[in-house]
Amino acid sequence: PTGLNGTFELAIDLPTSADVDREFERLVQAGARPVYAPRDEPWGMHSSMIADPEGNLIEIGSWNRA
Repeated sequence: PTGLNGTFELAIDLPTSADVDREFERLVQAGARPVYAPRDEPWGMHSSMIADPEGNLIEIGSWNRA
C-alpha cells in the first residue's frame, strides 16, 4: 500500500483475542493508522495491523494461549 514500509513488520503476540481488540482500539485512538481491524485468520490466529507515524507495519495478534 502507498505510504507504508512493506519490507519490515514488527509482530506483537498478546495472550488473548480480547487483548488484541483492546490494544488495537487504544493505539488507533492514540493516532496509529489502522491497516486492518482485528480478525480471525484461517490459520487460527486473531490478528490486526496498524502503521506507526513513519509507515512501519505493526501486527498485533494472539494465538489465544494465555
